[in-house]
Amino acid sequence: MYITLFFWLFLLLPGYAVARHVAKDDLESGFLGVIGISYLLAFALLSPFSILGYVFEVPLAAFSVVYCLAVVAAVVEITRRRWWGSMG
Repeated sequence: MYITLFFWLFLLLPGYAVARHVAKDDLESGFLGVIGISYLLAFALLSPFSILGYVFEVPLAAFSVVYCLAVVAAVVEITRRRWWGSMG
């Protein structure tokens, strides 16, 4: 049960990192707006990998690796630029 919760919570991180680069003005839309934008950009980031995996019949483990790499890269980027304070 909690693994699913962590999956959805960690999905916010890559979207937030992309939003800080692409849509900086949209991050001033409040808490729910930032969550929506983060999910939108995370899905936009991961959708091509999901589609290619489906087309070429790649196992789900490959997409899981891409997802984990996106989360790790987002954590590194957020930490490197010190955006943790502005997330709250």
